Amino acid sequence: MSLHEKETQTLPSYASSNEQPGSSRKSRIFGRLAVLVGLTWVLLTARYFAGPGPFPVSDYVPERVRGCAHRVLDYVPSFPGGKPHVHHHGSEGLCQQYDALVPSKKTENKDLWEQLGQTYRTEDWKARAREWLAGAVRVPTESYDNMSGPGEDHRWETFGELHEYLESAFPLVHSTLSLTKVNTYALLYEWTGTNASLKPLLLAAHQDVVPVEPKTANEWTHPPYSGHFDGTHIWGRGTSDDKSVS
Repeated sequence: MSLHEKETQTLPSYASSNEQPGSSRKSRIFGRLAVLVGLTWVLLTARYFAGPGPFPVSDYVPERVRGCAHRVLDYVPSFPGGKPHVHHHGSEGLCQQYDALVPSKKTENKDLWEQLGQTYRTEDWKARAREWLAGAVRVPTESYDNMSGPGEDHRWETFGELHEYLESAFPLVHSTLSLTKVNTYALLYEWTGTNASLKPLLLAAHQDVVPVEPKTANEWTHPPYSGHFDGTHIWGRGTSDDKSVS
């Protein structure tokens, strides 16, 4: 048996040479359309016989079809005269999300939790947090699609300025945690716990912001890198997405 014959045998039937090029594609399209129409008919029929009331799609559609979106919202209006139904799912095996951990017993962790909660509610802490965020916003860490690697493009240097700011603003963090710089400007902080057998927890954030077109800077309510606090909000590029968690 020749190599060509072996290769031909591995091809699916719709790819054989004696078929018309467009016929297979058309048949697949109509086949998928038929499946969609059939699924819609099944859902509507099930809804009709179920009577008025909530109708969670998850009761009729397999999880492998629904995917991860079913955790967020399952919304189908009732017929007739029923009220909309919002259903949140917690299915095992898909998009698992653990509940928040809150110390419940009287331990050192619970005491620390309560102390931190009290601290975070003070006006002094809020003022410090605002200044920390505003200071980070004032460093214009713009990144561009056409940037060369670190050391080859001077536009990376602004990230070094942000690193210096972080070291000055959070000296305890930098004296306690280990810091590894990946490819010069990526920061990897490691806070070693007391139990090395436990799995690590990874928190990720990015430092860069979308560039501001210079000719549009005067269209901003406040300068894009001012970190201005108006009594309610802090203004500036990166305030709400990355600088607040980096």
